[in-house]
Amino acid sequence: MNTTARRASLASAIAVTLIALAGSAAFAQARDPLMGTWKLNRAKSSFNPGPAPVSRTMKFEPAGDGVRHHIETYVNNGSGTDEGVHITQYTAAFDGKDNAIHGSALDTVSLKRLNPRSIERTGKVAGAAIETQTWNVSADGKVLTVTTRGSNDDGDYSRVEVFERQ
Repeated sequence: MNTTARRASLASAIAVTLIALAGSAAFAQARDPLMGTWKLNRAKSSFNPGPAPVSRTMKFEPAGDGVRHHIETYVNNGSGTDEGVHITQYTAAFDGKDNAIHGSALDTVSLKRLNPRSIERTGKVAGAAIETQTWNVSADGKVLTVTTRGSNDDGDYSRVEVFERQ
């Protein structure tokens, strides 16, 4: 085989290897059961105290070693006054370190992966942990259950939110 043919063969081998590596990284991220868009099933969820939001949609996208989390909540305060859509968002790695959160009463959140289908999110205000959420994706990947326990100026609160994959 001449030098030109060897170089072409080597270049082809390198290109195939790079494509395979890029594909496997994308495949690994795509396999994370949390990633995607989830819509709240109000009938299967509970809010203490209430009321439940009119609707809530959460979107999780891969971001480095973590996730970009975008939440849209449509709220009606029950008195006939429409409060509209509230947007909450942040980007965080699964490393337990605090990250700024926007559109929330919380100042920061941190994430820890408990297992491939479960994540714990801790919310803080002025450095003090006031809220813990556990996110669990069902074995079939179709249901996300978010269990929240926290405390604020109005007292203790808890929620079990059931989301369905969109």
